[in-house]
Amino acid sequence: MFCVLEMQNNYFTLVIHEHHNIENLKLQINALKKQLHKLNIEKDKYLNLIIKFQKEHNHKLGSLIDRIVEFEKEKNTKHTEEYQDYKSFINKHTKAIHVNRYVFKPSTLKNDEKQELKTLYRKSAKLCHPDTVHVDLKEQSHLIFQELNHAYSEKNLIKIRDILHSLNNNHIFTSQQNINDIEFLKSQIFKIKKTIKTVKLEIYKLKKDDTYILITDIGDWNEYFRNIEVALNREYEELLCENNSN
Repeated sequence: MFCVLEMQNNYFTLVIHEHHNIENLKLQINALKKQLHKLNIEKDKYLNLIIKFQKEHNHKLGSLIDRIVEFEKEKNTKHTEEYQDYKSFINKHTKAIHVNRYVFKPSTLKNDEKQELKTLYRKSAKLCHPDTVHVDLKEQSHLIFQELNHAYSEKNLIKIRDILHSLNNNHIFTSQQNINDIEFLKSQIFKIKKTIKTVKLEIYKLKKDDTYILITDIGDWNEYFRNIEVALNREYEELLCENNSN
């Protein structure tokens, strides 16, 4: 009889210990997801700032730079070294900006894409709204819904497509079958930590990017673009005068 009671006590002790471990893992997952959500918002902030700068740059200087570059291509065929020096000056102000695939410029959305954005947002919202999911998934759904709303406010069509795809294929929510599986929860923690590490690296690279550093050094964008426009116009006029004198 004593052995049976001891076995029962050991069993209940193991069950309580396992339950405690599971709850701790769930708390860790939720904390990591919140951290990842904040990091994604931070990354988008840097990316969108770069895109906004590029948009302003192209709007205010793009046509002028195109004229100068085309003029130089025609004029300096025989003066390669001089042309390369000037092209370096131009490239300083036309640096190619490499953006993450999740960033989608609002200005590039066509009418059919705007409609798609609304349609996909509604479908995604129905699948992840906290009021429509199981009580055990409410905290997860709240984070996903926040991410969805952030993507919609940024008119980030590609991100919303990804969210809906993941929702439709059960890649976002932890299923009820696995929610109490210790090994599954540990694997989720490993995946989220790996993603966090990747996002942190992306943020680091963005902050070290020459374009972002340039942006942070500029106090007044309008003044900066006016000064560059004056310099480029002066260069263009000198090129025209030189060409006419020849």
